[in-house]
Amino acid sequence: ITASRAKLIPGRWQGAVEWLLEFIRNNVVSQVMGEGRGKRYVPMMTTMFITIFVFNVCGSIPGANMAATASITMPLLFALWVFAQYWIAACREQGFFKYLKNELFPTGIPKPVYVLITPIQLIEVLLIRPFSLTIRLFANMVAGHLLVATCLAFTQYYLIDVQNKLLMGAGVLWFVGGLLFTALEIFVAALQAYIFTVLGSVYISQSYPEVE
Repeated sequence: ITASRAKLIPGRWQGAVEWLLEFIRNNVVSQVMGEGRGKRYVPMMTTMFITIFVFNVCGSIPGANMAATASITMPLLFALWVFAQYWIAACREQGFFKYLKNELFPTGIPKPVYVLITPIQLIEVLLIRPFSLTIRLFANMVAGHLLVATCLAFTQYYLIDVQNKLLMGAGVLWFVGGLLFTALEIFVAALQAYIFTVLGSVYISQSYPEVE
């Protein structure tokens, strides 16, 4: 919609959208993967960043009640998207078996140590990477939601339910705490979208062969 109404001299909204797109392209994808390699993944990472941020910030919108990413399903879906893309990149750029060999048998390590390293590397590629992406996003958004909900619950208790003038001051403090945690949750919403996108770019980049 913004592109269809784009002007030569951008307004505030168009300028903000263009800044966001340039930030993701230059400061996330290109910085992690390189400009040439990252060009393929700019649309994916842009979609991922913006969608995760919008889903995260739902927890701070009155009536929305909870961030969409505070449910394990959405973080898992995004993590599986990254998982699929770094396997596709690995098979395309290195070939399936060569990629597995490079991941499971790192160079410069004594061969007897492979007995310990190889299973760990396999678990990392198959489980730890998508699991860490999922849990990091899910846990942070649930924690923020619980903090805000706790503050507002105590606000209602001290200001409305108790009806004690001596305790109303505590209710005001809990309300202020709720506002502060809401502002913090908005910041965390942007931060977690950034971290998820950066880590996704890193994992995909690792599927490419190293430049000699």
